[in-house]
Amino acid sequence: MAVPYTFGTATSAIPLSQLDSNFSTPITLGNTAIQLGNTVTTLNNMTLANVTVTSGSITLTSASAGSITNTSLTAGRVVYSTTGGLETDSANLTFDGTNLGLGGGTANGVAYLNGSKVLTTGSAPTFDGSTFNLNVVGGGAVNNAQGNFFIQAGLSTGNAYIFRDTSAGSYTEYMRLTSTGLGIGTSSPGQKLDVYSASTTVARIEGGTGAGLGAYLALKAQGANAGYVGTQSGIVGSGTSNNLSLYAAGSNAITLWTGGVQVATLDTSGNLGLGVTPSAWTANSKAMQIGSLTSIYNDAYNAAAIVGFNQYHDDPYP
Repeated sequence: MAVPYTFGTATSAIPLSQLDSNFSTPITLGNTAIQLGNTVTTLNNMTLANVTVTSGSITLTSASAGSITNTSLTAGRVVYSTTGGLETDSANLTFDGTNLGLGGGTANGVAYLNGSKVLTTGSAPTFDGSTFNLNVVGGGAVNNAQGNFFIQAGLSTGNAYIFRDTSAGSYTEYMRLTSTGLGIGTSSPGQKLDVYSASTTVARIEGGTGAGLGAYLALKAQGANAGYVGTQSGIVGSGTSNNLSLYAAGSNAITLWTGGVQVATLDTSGNLGLGVTPSAWTANSKAMQIGSLTSIYNDAYNAAAIVGFNQYHDDPYP
């Protein structure tokens, strides 16, 4: 049978039924044989280049049995679409199946949404899994290094820790800690503790309600206790007396000063000197010395009170 058409002499479309039977030999695509004129719905092991799907959809029905490989992508990077729908990846966002990474960020930087609602990191807040650090403009910082909680002011002169609240845009300051000291009610402390109050009560120290629990202040100098000011029960450590007491520790005396001048001294023996330090009186006498010339003392041996002139007794039996 003569072939009615040949490719060499064809001037129009050639019907498949008019072609020689040799043209019915299957064509193999991948590992699928296809005959001309037939319809094939499944192709296996195909490598395609520059394929565009303009309609419909692509469905993977058995992902475990095979895979799709895009050799233009880099392992471990998250795939996303650029303008125009082009599939690509970036070293700025990686995922290995377990760990999600942000490339180009700050090491240990805390992720947050910036003003454009873009996830980013910075050096102000950092966290390495155990230590949190918040750096503040000017050198300040907040962190929990070494098991402690630190609040650090900047190094510039005048920087301070300020405790305040705000209402309707105005601030009320309650306390300020500077390199000089702590100011409560004042923003310019002049001492280690500087307290100001517009009311009559500036500060209060309150003790317990049991015996020996009265409130008092302990004063220390040169590494040793110098004395105490407070309630009798607190200073003595027993009883419930609320008498206001002054206690000089050790061999220290109680002195009164005014205008830079020592005007009275009460020594450890109970002798009082006005304008003078009491002399070493005998233990049998309690004396008040006025200036350097006059003394009023009791004579325990003779059961008498004596006013003396320019004298004191250190003999136990005057």
